Amino acid sequence: MADDLKRVGIVFTADGQTDFKASLKNVSAELKANQTEFQKTKAAYDEHTTAVKKLTDQYEFFTKQSESYRKKADLLRDSLDELKKKEAENYKVMQEKRAEAERLQKELDALKNSEDADADAVAKKTAEYNKAHGELKKLVSAENDYNAKIAASQANLDAARHPWVNSRKPPQMRRKTSKTALLRLTICRRSSTVFLRRVAVLAVR
Repeated sequence: MADDLKRVGIVFTADGQTDFKASLKNVSAELKANQTEFQKTKAAYDEHTTAVKKLTDQYEFFTKQSESYRKKADLLRDSLDELKKKEAENYKVMQEKRAEAERLQKELDALKNSEDADADAVAKKTAEYNKAHGELKKLVSAENDYNAKIAASQANLDAARHPWVNSRKPPQMRRKTSKTALLRLTICRRSSTVFLRRVAVLAVR
């Protein structure tokens, strides 16, 4: 089980919840490792390396990267959902606190405008209002913070869902005349079709 968790790059906290920060770090390292491995593979090419071999290696690399980006997107989506949940909870409390502060403000104004206003009562109501107003300011600040984090998380999720938008697509192989080469080319094209379907599914999730 531990090996499986290490392989997929997901980290859990002591209470079984996903550690998003550590998990994203692992997946990012996985993406970098895939890139390094592919660069080493390309560096080993020589004049005897066939176009079929190169194209096969490219699609294997894109397949690995696609899976890593899928895991990254899943993590970011879960993190985004958690942020939205906390924002909704904060917003509800903020609205309740806003209503409380407005009520206390009206009561304080009424006391101050009363002909028989009691100084102690005004002081007490002022303290209540100041406390509610201070708590409201903290909730508003938290709301702004959540909204900023949600926007950033959504942008990161969109980037992870469409990782190949700005990437150079692998070059098409030149046609070969031999039956063996044509068979290999057909296999590669079928592999590329499967890969593109995976990317399309990832993009709409």
